[in-house]
Amino acid sequence: MKIGYQGAVYSNNEYVAKTLFPNEQHIPLISSENVCNALYKQEIDYGIMALYNSIGKRVDETYHVLSDNSLVLKDVYGIQIKHFLFAKTNDVFALKEVWSHPQALKQTAKWRNAYIPFAKEVELTALHGHKVPAGSQGR
Repeated sequence: MKIGYQGAVYSNNEYVAKTLFPNEQHIPLISSENVCNALYKQEIDYGIMALYNSIGKRVDETYHVLSDNSLVLKDVYGIQIKHFLFAKTNDVFALKEVWSHPQALKQTAKWRNAYIPFAKEVELTALHGHKVPAGSQGR
């Protein structure tokens, strides 16, 4: 059986795929749109996409693509999400930018606004991670 999931290798959705279907083939499809398209083309048997989280609320990408199709929700699986801030400095107040996925930025906004409100948000997706400049100084 082939299980497609929104996100890349090591994403939260890969974790869910491996938890629910430990002995099956797991295919990273990056976007919710790609998961839906693969389901329609019968390239995968099941698709896993993030719908909602308690902090960032609904996952707009998924709701947008689901509003245009006739897929059936089969099950809901919840996981606890933890985020970590990594930098090349011990001085969090020296940070000028925080680079992360849009959903993670939503989920961490309250903490960031309280502790590093001056740090600019830079949105990255699984497709953009390779664009982080080599040697970046944890801006």
